[in-house]
Amino acid sequence: MIGFFIGIAAVLIIGIGIVFIGNYSFQKATKPDSATIAEEASNDSKNEENVDAENNSETETETERESLSYSVEPTSLVITKEDGSKQTFDHDRSFAKMEPVDYSPTRAKVLLTPQYGWEEGGALYIYSEEKGLQEIINTRATSGVQNYPSGALWLDERYILYISSYMYGTVPSGDVQIYDTETEQSEPLELFRGDAVMQLSRVSNVEVPYIVMSGIKFTDEMLNDSEPYVENHDIGTILKMID
Repeated sequence: MIGFFIGIAAVLIIGIGIVFIGNYSFQKATKPDSATIAEEASNDSKNEENVDAENNSETETETERESLSYSVEPTSLVITKEDGSKQTFDHDRSFAKMEPVDYSPTRAKVLLTPQYGWEEGGALYIYSEEKGLQEIINTRATSGVQNYPSGALWLDERYILYISSYMYGTVPSGDVQIYDTETEQSEPLELFRGDAVMQLSRVSNVEVPYIVMSGIKFTDEMLNDSEPYVENHDIGTILKMID
């Protein structure tokens, strides 16, 4: 069991190192009581306004895109519409957090993957100005479910890559899944050759963008000991496999 925990720690360290080397840009860290979706401004003046707004706000920051603004708080997504009215999505438990947050390549869609805690599962939501907030998967709302989504990332404007993690037990188990926003279907992606995927990272600021799949391989039949296992896969190659 000690070897198992050492393996997990090593996986996370290796995954972070690979992403750092690839010059991957993480989402900005946020305050414990307020996590914010931040948009890239279309020009330098908008960037300066956003920086000033962030410096002047102590509890919550909202970033405007044209006439729409939205913010992510620890338990809700708040959308402010053109007429000033607000649409709020609340979780059913106060400790659930709307994280991580990921943009589609054009930044027109936002991916939310709240994690509910130990043996509580998680969910997958998509927000866009056109369709509003869409619930894709919510394990808490489904009785008897064994797996929950985690580590979700956009591959392009259509496909989402995420980990289908086993909810119960102490032995980690995670398979890579693809969600198609057009057909609204999930399918397994037979790509990772380790025993469990534990973390997904996207490296975008390189000539050929790729996904880092960090996980483990078990080294004994009792599944007590494991070693780190990491694979890199070009996003273009993954999309060709899907098509």
